[in-house]
Amino acid sequence: DHWPFTRDGETHQLRIGGPFSASTVDAVRAACVAGVGIAMLTYWDVHEQIARGELVRIALMDVEPLEVGIWAVFPSRTHLPARVRAF
Repeated sequence: DHWPFTRDGETHQLRIGGPFSASTVDAVRAACVAGVGIAMLTYWDVHEQIARGELVRIALMDVEPLEVGIWAVFPSRTHLPARVRAF
């Protein structure tokens, strides 16, 4: 219900509300493609829809979306599958 932005190195939270909300990226992305509204999603989640012209990136004038990290967590280094080691 909040979108984080930075302006001049300072973090700001903008409260967002509307008639639709969802707890999965798939549902939010589908709603945006259907024209329900706008969303703050990662490029990773929407690059295919952008390439097809189904979605467009909205450039903001005075703020930048807060960058998010992606983490990979695995239980231990013992018996680590080759695909996880390669990743």
